[in-house]
Amino acid sequence: MAVSAASIKAFAPVFASISDGIITTWIAYAETALAAATFGTVHDQAVTFWVCHRLTATGGDGSSAAATGPETSRHVGDVGVSHAANDSMTGVSTDVASLKTTAYGQALIALMRRYRGAVCV
Repeated sequence: MAVSAASIKAFAPVFASISDGIITTWIAYAETALAAATFGTVHDQAVTFWVCHRLTATGGDGSSAAATGPETSRHVGDVGVSHAANDSMTGVSTDVASLKTTAYGQALIALMRRYRGAVCV
């Protein structure tokens, strides 16, 4: 079964209002970026998670960053504390580290661990 705009919208109805053209563009990119030989029978699932991650991270239209990284500061009234964000992804590309910013990206990381070896700590 090939991934389509319709299958993305069925999997994640939150993207129902996103144009099929935008979703199809992300699918085309994902299908070349995520090697079918690597993921085997779960390639469509990997593509689906990646497309949903990108739609979430870009606000759906690619124009804004909707997802955020780890919390680095917190304020209560006039008192605040800041700390370094440690994502424990040493040696892994920024692209993979960014997957941690959405639930869909985290699901893809789980597939990557299972089908590509332990790429994340």
